Amino acid sequence: MNNLSVDLAKKQFDYWIKKLNLHECVEFIAAAQTNWKLQKAMKRLGYKIPKRKIKLPKTKNIFYVKALEDWYPSYDDGSVAVMWCESWDGISISGADDFSMEKFPATKKEFEDIIKFPIGQQDLKQRGFKLGG
Repeated sequence: MNNLSVDLAKKQFDYWIKKLNLHECVEFIAAAQTNWKLQKAMKRLGYKIPKRKIKLPKTKNIFYVKALEDWYPSYDDGSVAVMWCESWDGISISGADDFSMEKFPATKKEFEDIIKFPIGQQDLKQRGFKLGG
C-alpha cells in the first residue's frame, strides 16, 4: 500500500470519527461493524474488525465535553470524558490518558450541570473535585 492510500485512509478515518462523535477505540471498532466506509478506512490502516458483534452499553453514563485546557492529553477534539458513577454516587472526569479529577460523593444534578458547559480544572477544584488516583 502506498503513502497516498494510507493518507487517504487516515483522512477518511478522521472524518468518520468526527461525524459519528466517537472517542474510544472500542467505539471505533463497533461503529466499523455497521459502517462499511469507516470499516474500509480502518482496514487500510491495519485495524482488525471482529465478526462477532460488539455490544456497547445501552445507557451511556459517559459524555464528552469540551475542555478549557489540556488534560495531558485531551481527546483529539479537545474534549474530556465525564462519567457518572452511579454505584459510588460520584463523578469522574478524564482526558485520553490517565489524568483525571473526581468527586465522591456527588449528585446526579451536579453531573448534569457539569456536562452542559466547557470544563476547566480550576472551576472543578472550586466545586470540590480532587485529582484522580
